[in-house]
Amino acid sequence: MDGVQITAISRESVLDSADWAVWPDGQRRFVYCWGPRDPKGYVGLVHGLGEHGGRYAELATQMASRGYFVAAYDQQGHGHDPSKRGVITSYQSLLHDVGQLLSWLRLQARGRPCFLFGHSMGGNLVTNYVLREKVLPTAIIASSPMFRSPREPRGPFNWIARLALRLAPNLCIGAGIRFEDLTDDPIEQRQVASDPLYHRRVSLRLGAELIDSGRWAIEHADQLKRPILITHSTSDRLTMAAGSAAFAAKAGSICQMVSLENHRHETFRDLDKRTVWELLISYLDSHQKVPSR
Repeated sequence: MDGVQITAISRESVLDSADWAVWPDGQRRFVYCWGPRDPKGYVGLVHGLGEHGGRYAELATQMASRGYFVAAYDQQGHGHDPSKRGVITSYQSLLHDVGQLLSWLRLQARGRPCFLFGHSMGGNLVTNYVLREKVLPTAIIASSPMFRSPREPRGPFNWIARLALRLAPNLCIGAGIRFEDLTDDPIEQRQVASDPLYHRRVSLRLGAELIDSGRWAIEHADQLKRPILITHSTSDRLTMAAGSAAFAAKAGSICQMVSLENHRHETFRDLDKRTVWELLISYLDSHQKVPSR
């Protein structure tokens, strides 16, 4: 992409913090914040499976340098959250957390646009949230969303997996994530391999809910009420670009899908990440007008 405008960051212009925060419903979540002193918009960031909000410091700092306040939180069973790795209360509770993040940002925004950005599992969540709930953001971005997975159990294996789910929903299994499938940047691969907060576990409940909600999102994509940008690598081995394409086809003109070649799952952490940064930030810039409710 021509005209990349990502520049060096002046630390005086960007505020960052990481601490426990109390959300509107009284629950506590570990929240990371980056932002200029006078933001033009607010971005709620929802991370993917196994990771945590702190992994988005580089992307968030770039957004902050272009005028956006960014807040990410550690999801249930992830990061600083005290619950067992990969275990959730329910899928609905995950959507509730997304809504709390958005409500928390809207209190600070005071009428300025608020966006949701979700990667992988987070892309599944922000999309399902907007399809199901009434308090909505200005627009959303779904990066490599988990609508379909190449690891979905099929045939008799699906029956066995569903039986195991009923008997032991919190049983955790390996998520089958290889660091080289996340990004083509060797430095990023080493960083995630040594990250003490990163894990590769998923409970049977969480895995099944992501599969079912991904299918549901595709089936109901034509009911989307807010603009969405979907970015997905055609070489992604962890989530299927075909799922994003099916969602985009059903959603119609309200959805913009960008298929990226020569990238892996975390396109914004690849060697060509600056191109993706510009794509994402330009989309935010193009949706500054707050839609009427």
